[in-house]
Amino acid sequence: MAGRRHRAFQQIRTDPQHTDPAEHAAVLHDRADRLLTRGEAGQAETLLHQARQLFTDLGDTREAAITWGHIADVLQQRGEVDEALRIRHEIELPAFERIGDTRSTAVTWGHIADVLQQRGEVDEAVELQLKRLEVNERLGDIGGIAAANWDLARIDLKRGDFHAAVPRLMTSFQHLLELQRPDGIAAVGIALGHVMLAAGAHAQARQVLQTCRAAAALIGNADIVSQADELMETIGDEDDEDEES
Repeated sequence: MAGRRHRAFQQIRTDPQHTDPAEHAAVLHDRADRLLTRGEAGQAETLLHQARQLFTDLGDTREAAITWGHIADVLQQRGEVDEALRIRHEIELPAFERIGDTRSTAVTWGHIADVLQQRGEVDEAVELQLKRLEVNERLGDIGGIAAANWDLARIDLKRGDFHAAVPRLMTSFQHLLELQRPDGIAAVGIALGHVMLAAGAHAQARQVLQTCRAAAALIGNADIVSQADELMETIGDEDDEDEES
């Protein structure tokens, strides 16, 4: 598959006039995604702009908006937060709203909330995340519910509001287990394990950390594996006081 994509990209470079525009745009977008995973953001951004123009010329509003979103991701990672936020607010979000793509609209609210939080506008970020969560719950989008709860829990943890964070972490963790997403299980699980351990819920913490560790090992995340091992060592063979009584 990778070889076929590479050949398609090479054909586009050598003979762009005889390439189907939709395929051309899709291949450019795919190529940009792979460059981003290798950390080559500059080249990826160039290809994303080319793909975005092709999608726009084709009248494919949804794919053009998605591509704009990826361009905003690159800008945000580079520190150009204001421009990333402008793209989200003025281009990406209106496009999804115009075509009635409710799920993508909710995802964009989450991205905007991330930028607002980065700028210190935490209350506004929480408001958007709650709006996103409400839509995902209405749609029955388990992945979206997990993501929104995780983002809200991270804000709670930064604020030191562990009482609010725990149920959100647990909801996110359970949904990620349902979806069998090891990256999410590892990330949310290590945070949940930390909080449970701090609360003295040792047996529950151990179970979460074991699951988290297995997921992290599966995707090769050595950092979370190490963190989980260290936390489980502090638990030892202790049980919760509630279970002993």
